[in-house]
Amino acid sequence: MRRLAAGAVVAMLLVGPAVAYKGERYAKDAKLNLKDARALALEAKPGRIISEALERKAGGSGLQYIFAVKAKGAVYEVGIDAKDAAILECRKEQNNKIRHN
Repeated sequence: MRRLAAGAVVAMLLVGPAVAYKGERYAKDAKLNLKDARALALEAKPGRIISEALERKAGGSGLQYIFAVKAKGAVYEVGIDAKDAAILECRKEQNNKIRHN
């Protein structure tokens, strides 16, 4: 059993973090971390986050966390400014599809 657990730890270290998000390379430029941005997105639109990205995008500081939040059978795009935590958008997506640039 110990051998199996040790093997799992080694495999995790070799593979790296299991969860990454699109635009993670911009994280060093963000003042708001992903965890706090998620909380703000769910405050703006309660539901379940189904995708997330950090993008350079017009509006606000130009750096936004974009979340797709599923709520009541619909998908909403929630944009959070990555520098000042402002909620920049919260809108229902047509055809329940989210687009990340």
